[in-house]
Parts: sequence; C-alpha cells; structure tokens
Amino acid sequence: MSPNGKMPTLEAGGTAPEEAAELEPTPTPETSEPVEASEAPTTAAPAGFDWEAELDKLPPEKRWEFLVQMENQAKALLKLSEEERRAAVAARREEREKLEAKLDLLDLSPEERKARLEEVKTQVEGIEEEIVQIRRETGSYFVTIRAEAERRRRAAEAEELKELMTENSDELIDLFIGALKEKNPARCAAILRKLTADTNENELLNHLGYSSDISGMHKFTAEVLIGRELIKKPDGEFELGGKISKIPGTDWKPLGLEPQTAFAIENDISYVAEEKNHWGVARLVEQRFGQFYQVSEEEQAGAITAETSKLNLQTICRQFNRLAFGGEIPTGVLRPLPRKFKISRSGLGMLLRYGGLMTKFMEKGEFGTNLAAELYKQLDVLRAAGVAPSFCDALQKYVEEKGVETMAGEAVRKAMAAPL
Repeated sequence: MSPNGKMPTLEAGGTAPEEAAELEPTPTPETSEPVEASEAPTTAAPAGFDWEAELDKLPPEKRWEFLVQMENQAKALLKLSEEERRAAVAARREEREKLEAKLDLLDLSPEERKARLEEVKTQVEGIEEEIVQIRRETGSYFVTIRAEAERRRRAAEAEELKELMTENSDELIDLFIGALKEKNPARCAAILRKLTADTNENELLNHLGYSSDISGMHKFTAEVLIGRELIKKPDGEFELGGKISKIPGTDWKPLGLEPQTAFAIENDISYVAEEKNHWGVARLVEQRFGQFYQVSEEEQAGAITAETSKLNLQTICRQFNRLAFGGEIPTGVLRPLPRKFKISRSGLGMLLRYGGLMTKFMEKGEFGTNLAAELYKQLDVLRAAGVAPSFCDALQKYVEEKGVETMAGEAVRKAMAAPL
C-alpha cells in the first residue's frame, strides 16, 4: 500500500507482482532497456520465500518502494520480445539455482562441505581423463591422415630445392620474396630450408624485420606463412590472433597457409637449424594430441638444455656461435643490416648449467671469439642471472686482455685504415 492508502497499479495486460519477482530479467545486449533499479530490498530469494509475509513486515514507505520496483520490472518485461523474455527468465532461474547451491553449502558442516567438494573434484578429474582419451584417439587419426599430406608437401619442396643453384643469401632472400608474391608455398619452404641449411635463416628473418630467435620465428610463421597475428599470453604460451591482410612493414600479402601446414614447416626448419647448431631457432614446435603447436620460451629452453647436455662440452665451447645462445634483433633496414644480439632463455639456461665447466676452456682460449664477443656485451645480464662468477670473470679477461674485437665492423675499419 502507498502512504495515501492506494495500491500502485500495473499497466493493462501487465505481469502480476508474483511473476515479476520470479522472472526478473538480467539485462543483455539484446534487451531494449535495462531494468530500472532503486535502493529497495531485492526480490531475489530461495525457493519457498513468502514475499507477501515479508512485505507486510516492511514500513509503509519501504513497502511502497518495493511495489514500485516490482511494477518497473513488469513494465520492462513487457517491452521485451517473446524470445528475449524467455532468455531473461532462463537467466533469472540460473541465478536462483546458483544462489540455492551456495545456500545449500552454507548449511553443511565443514566436514560435509569438504566431502562434497572432494566428490565434485573426483567427478571433474574423471571427465578430464575422458577428454584426454578422446583427444589421444582423435590425435592418432589426425596424424594418420596428415602423413600423406606431409609426404606430398615435402616431395614438392624437394623438387623446388633442386632448382636452387645459388649459395648467395641475398639472392635467396629475393627469390623467397618473389615466391611469396606468387603464392608458391613449396618454393617458399624450399628456400627457407636452403637458407637454414646454409646457416642464413637469420638473414631472411632480419631482412623482413623479425628477430632470429623463438619469438621472431614464431611471428614470421604466423604473419608471413599463415597471415594471422601472434599473441603471447601472460603464461608465456603463443596463440594465433586475428587475420592480417598485409605483412607488417610491407605491401606484400601473407602466403595464406593453413596453420598446421605452417607449423609443420616451422618444425622442419627448427630441426635443420639444430643440425647447424643454431639453437636459437631450434625445438620450436611440439605435437599434442596429433596437432602441432608453437612452444613457449620455457618449453624450448627445457628441451635445448636437455639436448645440449648430450654434447661434448669442448665441442660447445669451440663450435657454438652467438646464434646457438640467442638471436639478433634488426635495428635498421639498410644492408648490411645493423642488428643487436640478445641472449635467449635457452642460451642463458645452458650457461647457467655449464658456465662453471666452460671456464677452463675459456682460460685456455678454446672458446669461439664470435660467441665471446657477443656474450661480453651482455656480461651484466649474465652476472645478474647467476651465471658462474668464474665464467664471467674469465669471459671479461678473455675479451679485454686478449684483444678480442667486440664488433666485426670495428675490426674491418681498423683493417682498412692500416697501411699495407
């Protein structure tokens, strides 16, 4: 009742207060207008709630607010279409069921609540096991049907490789761009394999503006080979984003490969790079439930640290160069490309594990000068990460006292300035 003794009225054909309280809509993007709200008590309540009895307990002014709110709810429902009204009713019922479930848990003792939660956890684990089993079965099916497709792809790539009669990386890069414009995936893959086998995949990546490390190769695969953005999630995992019409920084269209085919090519290239000790772009792809996926930096670092532990340490010190421990980021566009070396997580992992043992090779001068010069530039990073102090000290002495030039360009300039 209102303060003047009159009951608030509903519009003709309106919804009764009971129905309005029961079917309070949850506003959605399709709802024409949001439900008007006031500071009146909510009508949300467990099943069996006697709203009329509770209404009688309210003072007159609060009772008026409550009834006005119910009238507004009824008016809002009348403005909805039949489909929208059903959706609002379903949403309201779902909210009530959640509330009832919460209230049910509150009535339980701590021991009963714990037992209930354990029961739910067991059910969830059972469902997860079933999902894993289904994925394994379908994964085997995917591998079987893809095997023939991969055989044909690699055969076409091998035919294209026979036509590549040059070792010049600049020429091969131009050929790659030509094949990209012609939308010739077999030729693109063949040139990429050739460059990698010649230890020049970094030249192509840098030329197109990508770093020659895991992030750069993943991005190259996503943007150039597939035509999608690459997203790095907070947990370090990589996933494909939206489509792109042009490769960033160019007017060229992406190759437009299906993601699994592109990841298969990236997988092949990563193993060719590994054979050449370019570990910065090795172990980039794994397979899960029959599907290829791009690994995270942590996964790559774990795989590389495990694999390099099988190698002779003297071989690592003598034969590994900078691209075994990291990649280069292009800092310009004119050739020769200016670029900056950055140690990778996997490279840092190797030094953290073997740095102390490498010290003796450094002290005897049995360490690649190219690698020493680049690691020296990141000496502060190595010390801060916890690489063995003996290795860091030996590296500093090796570079500074033995006159190792830290820049190839600087050594060339001195050579050109020398009187011959």
